[in-house]
Amino acid sequence: MSYLELQPNNKFSNLIDCYWTSKEPISGVHRVLPDGCADLIFNFGEAVINFSDNQISVGKESIAAVGMMTTYRDVFSQHGGDLLGIRFKSGCLSLLTNASLSELKNTTIQADEIIPAFNKVFLEKLYHTSGTEKRIVLIEKMLSHLLINSQITNDKLISSVTDLILQSKGQMRIGDIANSVCIGPRQLQRRFETRVGIGLKEYARVIRFINTSDTLKNAPQKSILEIAFENGYYDHAHLSNDFMHMAGFLPSTLR
Repeated sequence: MSYLELQPNNKFSNLIDCYWTSKEPISGVHRVLPDGCADLIFNFGEAVINFSDNQISVGKESIAAVGMMTTYRDVFSQHGGDLLGIRFKSGCLSLLTNASLSELKNTTIQADEIIPAFNKVFLEKLYHTSGTEKRIVLIEKMLSHLLINSQITNDKLISSVTDLILQSKGQMRIGDIANSVCIGPRQLQRRFETRVGIGLKEYARVIRFINTSDTLKNAPQKSILEIAFENGYYDHAHLSNDFMHMAGFLPSTLR
């Protein structure tokens, strides 16, 4: 698989984590891990299959909306696969749709079900545009149009909450978060789940997993138990159980 990440225009840097491309010279199975983001995927080639249940994940020549993941997914990419993705920062896809992102949790749907402008006509226009950079220019023009004409405003409270969870590396208590933004935990939970796509605890768990994974890969001098304690796990078993759920492998796999 040929995979590449590209940075967005500065205008969209607060909205988009990155663009990415994936081309498949040969068929193969790939594991996708939770990353705290939601994606739009433009598929110019063959269908991508969810390996676990043999269902289509991203249809042939289609645009898919992929909700935030709380566990891993194995996908089968066929020979000739050609994908372009937009990885939205936490909660930012909600600026383009009135749909609750909680409905997309751990699932994939046709993008035009929640964002009508990202339809077959737009995909056809992209298909006949040569080069990833030129395709991104068209996508950003469409995003600008949608954002300018949108009646949806940014929920600054939810943005503050995601920042708090990211800064604490997923270790801040939910009650402390609610207190810091002066809102009741239940009301915060409802607003967060609608805008971000998963619950507060689930999101914190994903962020903690991401940060722990980075430490395991980049700090070989530290023991796995030491890393577990640093990242808020009770013990080695707690860390291992979390990794098996999130990634399908043990933390020692990353050493």
